[in-house]
Amino acid sequence: YIFDTGNRDIRSEGMSYGMMIAVQMNKKSHFDAVWNWAKTNMQYQGTEWDGYFAWQCNARGRKTGTSPASDGEEYLATALLLAAHRWGNGTGIYNYEAEANRILNTMLHKQDMNGGVVNGVTNMFDGTQKEVVFVPYFSSAAHTDPSYHLPAFYELESLFDYFGPQDLLLIEDPPGVVRARRDCVCAGETSARCDVSAHDDGRVRDGATRGGPGDRYGHRDDAR
Repeated sequence: YIFDTGNRDIRSEGMSYGMMIAVQMNKKSHFDAVWNWAKTNMQYQGTEWDGYFAWQCNARGRKTGTSPASDGEEYLATALLLAAHRWGNGTGIYNYEAEANRILNTMLHKQDMNGGVVNGVTNMFDGTQKEVVFVPYFSSAAHTDPSYHLPAFYELESLFDYFGPQDLLLIEDPPGVVRARRDCVCAGETSARCDVSAHDDGRVRDGATRGGPGDRYGHRDDAR
């Protein structure tokens, strides 16, 4: 696993980034090891969260986070698709394409799978605003994080035909919505983006900050 030395835990964010680095460096054994740990310990099974990944675990594999974080699923799915195209598909959890499609389908259709919003759990993409949500859970699904917007990933997944026509209606129109909104959430002096913005037009959500004096500095997540 990828260990967060600052917080002394394991996060879907770090695990998915590790997989993305491994596939780009052609390190299949490393990729498979990280994916095996994430799949075994972090993916929810048999609850309303089924198919999502806990954002946080301890080193023993116990889930300590109580929800997913949308960036983790985005990177996990895309890393798996890249692995399928680089190495081909294996069997079981190493059928990268099948695993990626399960994650993508869950992200887009969780409410259909659950028969609606169950215990606050929602889709990871807002079908009205056509953008990824901050966390697919109660009010956290009512806003977004600019650093979670990954139009290049959506374009790649569309190119590979992993999104059908109806699915494309649920996400950003590559390269449209998120790229058009960047000016709304950027600090004019530095172009650094805030941590969390509003859904409808990209205006900064009440209480969100760019992390520095005079809104001149971006939140660390913007470095993605």
